[in-house]
Amino acid sequence: RIYGLDTREVMIKLFCPSERIMDVAEVLRLKLKARDGSFVAFREDDIGLFPASGDSSSPLSADRASVFRSSHRQLIIDFIIRSRIRDSGAELGPSSDLGKLVSGRVPLHARDKLDTICD
Repeated sequence: RIYGLDTREVMIKLFCPSERIMDVAEVLRLKLKARDGSFVAFREDDIGLFPASGDSSSPLSADRASVFRSSHRQLIIDFIIRSRIRDSGAELGPSSDLGKLVSGRVPLHARDKLDTICD
């Protein structure tokens, strides 16, 4: 947790391991662009079909999960955050009591948005 100058708000920094990202992408049947230009549902066994994302802001750049662009990772993490706890999620969607208190989420690599929060 990170407390700002206003102690009524708490920022929570999240990290999602690459194995979890790949598992959830497979469950979601996330369609990624394959090397041949077609869109294929992601399967961890077929990871060789997909080119590296080339996303230099990726903390996973040396990892197998680098096939995911930043927007894909955000989509997957958002799904985890909103999923029910019994489905291995955090259950912080707009329908939960705690989820209603979440005022916003910002990817840590979005420097311009982070700067506006810190100011």
